[in-house]
Amino acid sequence: SHEIALDSSIAFSATDLFPHIDSIGTHPISTWRQLLRHEHSLYNYTESPQFQHQPTMAPDAALELAFTEKGYMDWHYSNSNYLLAGYLLQEIGQQPWPQLVQQQVFAPIGIEQSAWRYSESTRIPSADMGLSLRANDALRFMCALFDGQLLDREQRRELLNFVLLNDNYAYGLGLARKQVQGHIVYFH
Repeated sequence: SHEIALDSSIAFSATDLFPHIDSIGTHPISTWRQLLRHEHSLYNYTESPQFQHQPTMAPDAALELAFTEKGYMDWHYSNSNYLLAGYLLQEIGQQPWPQLVQQQVFAPIGIEQSAWRYSESTRIPSADMGLSLRANDALRFMCALFDGQLLDREQRRELLNFVLLNDNYAYGLGLARKQVQGHIVYFH
């Protein structure tokens, strides 16, 4: 298991990931914090006309598209950011994304079953495609985020350090917050 500091540099080059692309667009992300909070974002491949016509785009093709288009310098949610984070974590952890999450997150808190969404064209789960848990496991996961099982006090503080996007919506490190009928709700 590796620990990654939020403000550490994401030491990669788009040309290292995709050496065959002649014109790599500018990718404005330099730290893990920026990547996960969407403070700066890669181009969101799900907004592209290509994706609209081919919604079963393979993860590598989606990342390639994200790097060939200009990214966002202000806050902008981007599935491409999570796709890149998952790709980099797989490289660091030396195992596929689902196994990495199962071993590092779910197994320690007793979650044994999960259903990963994946690209129909490749049948490969990726960090941006989503995950389904049974209701009791989803509750177990959310409780573990806040009660110290998964994150220490400083990590929880960082998780809950939100960027206020409007009067009722804030976004943190993969976690959104808003008020619904007088109650604060956390979700992704």
